[in-house]
Amino acid sequence: MCVDCAGPGAKQRFRRVSLAGTQFAGAPVTLALVIINVVMFVVQEVWSGAFQVLAMSPLAAYMEPWRLLTTTFLHSGLWHILFNMLMLYILGSAVERAVGHWKFASIYLFSALVGSMAIIAWVFVSPETITQATIGASGAIYGLFGAVFIAHRRSGMSTSGILVLLGINLAYALIVPGISWQAHIGGFLGGLLATAVYMWVVDLTRGPRRSQRTLWEVVATVGLFGAFAIGTWGLYAVLIPSLLG
Repeated sequence: MCVDCAGPGAKQRFRRVSLAGTQFAGAPVTLALVIINVVMFVVQEVWSGAFQVLAMSPLAAYMEPWRLLTTTFLHSGLWHILFNMLMLYILGSAVERAVGHWKFASIYLFSALVGSMAIIAWVFVSPETITQATIGASGAIYGLFGAVFIAHRRSGMSTSGILVLLGINLAYALIVPGISWQAHIGGFLGGLLATAVYMWVVDLTRGPRRSQRTLWEVVATVGLFGAFAIGTWGLYAVLIPSLLG
């Protein structure tokens, strides 16, 4: 986000995520997300009020919670959206084909929200950021990094390349001003958590319980987003009184 601006047993648990031969075929949700982001970028260009209505600052999101998600569909410039959409295309299409359409959507959206949650949590450290606006899809995209990391670990594939790429990106975010590294870390952790939960469900429903898998995946999804809602409410319940006091 930008501020202001493989063993055989593993295949039974989770399909391997491969970044080779990435394409939109078999990844309609990824394609839809790219289209939505591009459309919203055009909307920003022709309607200056989009930023005021949809961008998130911790204080604005307290009064208008939809900003926690809508802010991830805004971008600060051409290079910002081009880089994010390239990463979404590469990572999203691979993850979506591996986990399925609706679970991919859940991982993406949950990561985006946890990225926003991390920005709110940072206000405890830096209170002046409560009114600082943050936009961009980077938190959700870092969640896809988390999904690939978990999938590679579970399938016995090397994760060193992912860790190096993450390290470079996080170092860049820390060095260059105007980049929300908090959202990046939060999104990555959100992707790790959501993917680990779905993998746990796959393990839980192997064999004769496989027919119950979809039900448990739905329960897990409700639990993830419910935990986010409770966690965010708890942050605000402590944060707002402390600032007013």
